[in-house]
Amino acid sequence: SVDAMYSAMLLLRSHHLYFKLSGAASAGFIVLPVLVALGAYIARGGFEPEAGLLNEDEAPPEPEPQAAPPEPAFSASRYAPLSMRRRLLALALAGAGLLALLVHPSRFGESPAYKLSGGQAKAAADAFLKTRGLDPGVFRTVTFPSVHWGGDDSQAAKYFLERSSVAKTAAMFERNRPVQVWDTRYFKPLEREEVTVAVQPESGKVTGFQTEVTEDQPGADLTPEQAQQVALTFASSFGWDLSAMPLKEKNSEKKKARRDYTLVWEAPPGDARNMGEARYRDEIVVSGDRATAARSYWKLPEAWTRERDRQNGISVAITALRLAVMAGAAVWGLWLLVYRTRAGLVPWRATLRLAAIPAALAVVAPLLSLPLLLTAYPTAIPLETYQAMEYAMLAMSVIFAFIVMVAAAALLLSLFPESVASLRAAHRGPLAWDAALTLLAAGGVFAAVGALRGALYDAFPAQALLSMDSPNLIASASPALAALADATRSVLTSAAALAAIVTAVREVPKRWMLVPLALAALFVLLPPETHTAAEFALQYGLAATRAGAAVLLCGWIARGNYLAYALALWAAALRGPMGQLFATGNPVLRMQAWMVAAAVALAVLWGCYPALRSRGSASEAKS
Repeated sequence: SVDAMYSAMLLLRSHHLYFKLSGAASAGFIVLPVLVALGAYIARGGFEPEAGLLNEDEAPPEPEPQAAPPEPAFSASRYAPLSMRRRLLALALAGAGLLALLVHPSRFGESPAYKLSGGQAKAAADAFLKTRGLDPGVFRTVTFPSVHWGGDDSQAAKYFLERSSVAKTAAMFERNRPVQVWDTRYFKPLEREEVTVAVQPESGKVTGFQTEVTEDQPGADLTPEQAQQVALTFASSFGWDLSAMPLKEKNSEKKKARRDYTLVWEAPPGDARNMGEARYRDEIVVSGDRATAARSYWKLPEAWTRERDRQNGISVAITALRLAVMAGAAVWGLWLLVYRTRAGLVPWRATLRLAAIPAALAVVAPLLSLPLLLTAYPTAIPLETYQAMEYAMLAMSVIFAFIVMVAAAALLLSLFPESVASLRAAHRGPLAWDAALTLLAAGGVFAAVGALRGALYDAFPAQALLSMDSPNLIASASPALAALADATRSVLTSAAALAAIVTAVREVPKRWMLVPLALAALFVLLPPETHTAAEFALQYGLAATRAGAAVLLCGWIARGNYLAYALALWAAALRGPMGQLFATGNPVLRMQAWMVAAAVALAVLWGCYPALRSRGSASEAKS
């Protein structure tokens, strides 16, 4: 409480509305118990009498032996198969998904694809480093997928969307500043100087680089004209034509033993790389007598940038409601877990068995991507120290994952104790065909909602909110294995969350209360960047569509078919990794994608095998 109050006082002194509201909320939580006590005092007319309030005044109750909860049993005879009408609805949803495949909305950031492997990208970066007179062999290196998105790039995309279409914005970035790149970091432990080279993942062309140069590294003290000539010579070798671009900025800074220049060229009015008041720029940094950094970017109007960065009522309300809903959901889940535990409804032996495998698999993906740890290595500390710290964090993450998995398994098995038992071979037969139909319907809904989102973004690009993430999965030693390990944990946590949501819906005292609760819960699905009323309308509508589709699938088609939920959650968890790997265009990574697809197919075959076997046995009996 003391730490929270210190932070709250700092925030309250800010001139930023969002920080002030955050500080008020932090301080308000501290006084909540006082307000509750004050309300109780006024309502009851005084304090509680002291008699009987002390522990010593109450005799300890006799401990009652608690029997272990019985092994949950599942009766397939209680399952009501889908009616013909609902089966037709499932087929209709699957057909809608097939029709959605005919819609080809514009997609931002899907090109260039990662056709080059990490090794090929590093070779291109090594060749560039040699042209700069540096020996790649003396550095430690790590090559990883990265995105040009934070800061100027995401704001430039938003600026373009307000004035153009998604397709034109995507083409503008693809031609001039590819969003997806391979980055190779060259560094030496305990030395500050390092180099980062960005490579276009299809052509292998170097698109930018950055060199960290120490303050006291010696170099020349060039005149502005000499520095400009060094930059122009480098630009020519780099493939940049600056002849038609006027020099817009020329800044110099005197270091201890050299002089550095930052030179910026800007595309003239009418250039195809400009849009509206946004101007395309090439920037080169000259340290001493050599170019040490180069990048391209768009200079946006300052008035527009300030307006976009400024918090308003809509953004503050969305942030506050998101935090409130997430905090409420976390408190509800914890309360539910504690209540079920105290009531003796958690089968701990089964819970630990169910949580053990997903928790153990939590270490698989990080181990397969160990080289990526070097992307965040601070060279000021010994490499061995950093590695020891990361290994310790990895061990702690496994322990934390085990706690989370145990909590998820405890929630699932205490709320729906027969869910896991229903997945045994003896019970899957009556559930199999409806589960397969549910999986088809879920796939159709995913495709239809995705096509709708793309179509709406094409129709209303100014309200589109784009997000980009680097596909770190492709840098794994075995992307398919990493995806399967993460999917195992995702299925358990998603199933527990779904069980908690269903329980919350059932325990709402009045049905009409579900409406405001659902409307508030949708704020969790809104992008944090939502800033205007029009953006809110589009994003909230899409969130309501996704939530409505999920309710339709769960309430009308999946219902009490636990096998259907298991298959759908497994396929949903692997859908993203499979799409990432297929989209690369790299034959090796596409083979990994087919392995992930095979895992989905094998899961469906596992689910339907008892039904297929019983049908085959029935056919043999008839013959």
